[in-house]
Amino acid sequence: MKHKAIIKSVNKAFKDKEGYEKLCDALVNIFYPEYGGFRADDKTEDYEALFAQSSGSPSLKRRELAQSFSTMLRPTNKVWVEIRGRFDYGVKKDHQYKVELKAKSKELYFYMYDQRSNITTTTSSLDNALACLGQGVASVWFDVKKNHLTYIPHHLKEFAWRVDSAGDITTVYRSWKPEVHMLRTMFGENELKFSKETEDKIKDDDTMEIPVIHCVKKNPKFDSGTSKNEWLSIYIEKETGHELNSKELNYLPYIIPFWHRIPNKPYAYSPPAIVALPDSNLLQNVTASILDAGQLAVEPTIIAQSGVVLGGDNNVNVSAGQFLFVDEKYDERGGAAISTLKRDLNGLPYGFEIQEGLTNFIHEAFYLNKITLPAPVGQVTAYEIAQRVEEWVRNTLPLIEPISADYNYKLCKASLGALVGAGRWICRRFLLIWISHLLIH
Repeated sequence: MKHKAIIKSVNKAFKDKEGYEKLCDALVNIFYPEYGGFRADDKTEDYEALFAQSSGSPSLKRRELAQSFSTMLRPTNKVWVEIRGRFDYGVKKDHQYKVELKAKSKELYFYMYDQRSNITTTTSSLDNALACLGQGVASVWFDVKKNHLTYIPHHLKEFAWRVDSAGDITTVYRSWKPEVHMLRTMFGENELKFSKETEDKIKDDDTMEIPVIHCVKKNPKFDSGTSKNEWLSIYIEKETGHELNSKELNYLPYIIPFWHRIPNKPYAYSPPAIVALPDSNLLQNVTASILDAGQLAVEPTIIAQSGVVLGGDNNVNVSAGQFLFVDEKYDERGGAAISTLKRDLNGLPYGFEIQEGLTNFIHEAFYLNKITLPAPVGQVTAYEIAQRVEEWVRNTLPLIEPISADYNYKLCKASLGALVGAGRWICRRFLLIWISHLLIH
């Protein structure tokens, strides 16, 4: 089956995303250089921005905020997943009901945090992308053979999506170049069917890269009531339009948490990164100037009289422990044979002041002065500590609550959907009520 219409939609979606990717490139170059650029070719590791940086302070602030997301959204000292029934529907919420809800919450948590699931690495990648770009992409699948969930982080440049009038995602497109052996591992030999043109190219080369599109869209059969699965997954060869694999899914496998979204825009933004971008660029320039001035102060420019230094003008070596021989006939009353170029370095302290001011502003822009509980000064009472904690909660709630409602909800909903789709989530009929109304604290 050919899917030229989907390929056309994919090309348009990525074309519409080009302007946003320019902003992403600017943010990544300053705050997340190890993430790699959006405009680089797949075979190129675009880390030039990492080597061009004069100061690592912006990257450090992004990392600290991402670590704070991890600590506050997913604390490791307790089971943070909680499933609750939002509506009664005539079900009596007795003690047994509450006990079963708590047990199901723990069951979901232990599935998610299986040692083989890769959830810690994946959420760390999402946290950093969220802090820098305001969104990230990961996927969750259930490995039937190994009986565990598998979380995979992805690069945002591979994805584009469409949203409806309410801002909900209706279609997700992924365009990337996996190697042949990766596709065979994903689907198995029986469920993967290459086109004849691709088969002729591959032959016995399992490392060949195949341009592939993955489209996950709303299932029209679900709206008509002829299917219980809400989503339709289609893998397509980009060059030929040939269908590699397709199946219905009961959940959206891609986890795409948003931070701050502009109305009528499909993509999100990171408020601290947007605010701190101009000052972070300026900090790089100021730091580079300070480093240049410091190097000139320690290793000043050398002035040497032409034809005076023995060994030739190109043999002037002023490094430590070296000897320079000057022509004995040279009269230094006409000027020193070798001297240093004097420069005015009186502005260096002012440069340090500017650097400190910019660093403090970036610190505040990333909310690090809000989410960090200040250390107590002197002896304090338990009441004073409680008051300071309450103030800290009031300061952090506006930041964390919107992210938690979207991020944790999507993470848990996709995980639950993968378990239900694989038949690993067994529950009584009345519990199906609250599965569709998942509420995460």
